[in-house]
Amino acid sequence: MLRSTKFFTTLVVCLFMLMVSAGMSAAQPDALQIPVLGRSVIYVVSPDGASAAVYPNAALVREEPPNPDATILQIVDVATGSVTQTLRDLPDWVSDAAYLPDGRLLTALVNGDFILWDVGSGAVERRWWTGLYQSSLVISPDGARAYVLASGAVSTFFEMDLASGALLRALGRHPATLYDLMGSQTDIEFRGDFSFVTFDVSPDSETFAYANADGEIFVADLARETFTLARERSEQPLAFDVRSLRFAPDGASLFYLQFARDARQVMQVAPNSAVIASFGANTVAYAVSADGARVAWVERSDDGSRVLMQDAAGGEVEIIYELTEAGLATPSIATLSFALDGTRLLLDVNPADGDDEQAILLVIPVG
Repeated sequence: MLRSTKFFTTLVVCLFMLMVSAGMSAAQPDALQIPVLGRSVIYVVSPDGASAAVYPNAALVREEPPNPDATILQIVDVATGSVTQTLRDLPDWVSDAAYLPDGRLLTALVNGDFILWDVGSGAVERRWWTGLYQSSLVISPDGARAYVLASGAVSTFFEMDLASGALLRALGRHPATLYDLMGSQTDIEFRGDFSFVTFDVSPDSETFAYANADGEIFVADLARETFTLARERSEQPLAFDVRSLRFAPDGASLFYLQFARDARQVMQVAPNSAVIASFGANTVAYAVSADGARVAWVERSDDGSRVLMQDAAGGEVEIIYELTEAGLATPSIATLSFALDGTRLLLDVNPADGDDEQAILLVIPVG
């Protein structure tokens, strides 16, 4: 009788521990879901982490050009989910946007217009046209320069002075002759050389890095304008297998998203060296915390989608949020980012029921 009582007590304790353990593993943080715009969106987080600029993915917006009442861009309070500013009545969609360190916002329109506006008042400070269509932006940490990638059959990087809007110089590899320019349209050996995919500027504004369609990564000294090869060409030309180059906050290393045939991995590469670490597989988006200590990523697998996090130096992988459990799905092109203070992760998602007309900005507390 005593043995059976002890056995029963032990069984109850074990079951209780299993239930507690299951409850702990299944617990979800209280994430804020902010409905925005509709369809697939892109967003950038303000320097203070309090708001985000959200705009439709121009590559997926079918209406050309937008009508006067179309919402071009919204500023969203990430603590409350309220929309504080709206930008409308513009000739085209936003191809990219970036905050200046002082909180002002620079937007590039698909048609080549650039708009600098005061987020606090919603007033447009300045608007100018450059002819740089379908541009992507990176702002220098001092806020004095914008680095612009003008996409096309032949891509070009420009350094732009934000005080005047003037284009100061071209950066990166460029066709040396008219033959090279014409050949790049049809010759696969040329096309990858002059088709750029992603780029970033180091926190000290001294180093510029970019990747081309062949998977090569170049790291440049901006003062000397000297370029060094940091990643060799991929085996398959025009594979576009290097995405989302990002310098760590200390500028000592460079992260990128690798699209391999059998997996998608976040890689870390020190300039002029081989890959030294990788984080996750089947990755669709990733983020590096402002202090460079943590890497988070979104992973899709057969059993669902989730957000994970790990120390940048390695260690245990932590599941931050189960997207499938929350009834959410990641779009084909997703953006994940840390708030500046590292207490929140932001991710654009859609309802898992297939409603591609509704986009949601998800704000996940990470402590």
